[in-house]
Amino acid sequence: MSEKIKPSFEKKVTYNLARFLLKIHEKQIDATEDYLWNDGCDGVFSSEGWFNNILNNYCNQEDLERFVAHGITKGDDDTKLFALLSILHTGHIKGDCAKIRKSGYIDAYTNGAFTLISPIDENLWKENKLNVGVIVAAPRFVPLIPFFKSFFPSFKLIEASDFPAWIENQKEKSQIKES
Repeated sequence: MSEKIKPSFEKKVTYNLARFLLKIHEKQIDATEDYLWNDGCDGVFSSEGWFNNILNNYCNQEDLERFVAHGITKGDDDTKLFALLSILHTGHIKGDCAKIRKSGYIDAYTNGAFTLISPIDENLWKENKLNVGVIVAAPRFVPLIPFFKSFFPSFKLIEASDFPAWIENQKEKSQIKES
């Protein structure tokens, strides 16, 4: 009797994969960056500062205290993408996590290429497993979202501009749970 084999992302995640993904999406990524710097907002925000702008201007700051996050901020684009691929593949984060706001020490870094965010009122770790509610991609990396939906369907990637609506959804779910 033959066994059915489920397709999965079993290949070892490599730095070369990150470089390849950036290369095949290069035109889309460059177009996004050109828009942000030239047409879209007169160079006011870098691609990676965009999420901070949304957090500061479109989100209730008290709501942000209810989420734990880990930002991928170090290195060049290849390194940042490799870090995200590695986290999703292995389920391990190298570095610290903190509340988005009012952590008591240093708040989570949210000015990077990707920010992993817990579900509302939870940690990024649950029963020793990665517990990600959403991953926010800086505008520069938005063209990669379809890849992540295909290869990592259990993780939700969104654009930074969709984050306020995601928070509202989390708050509604939390209220339903409490009822």
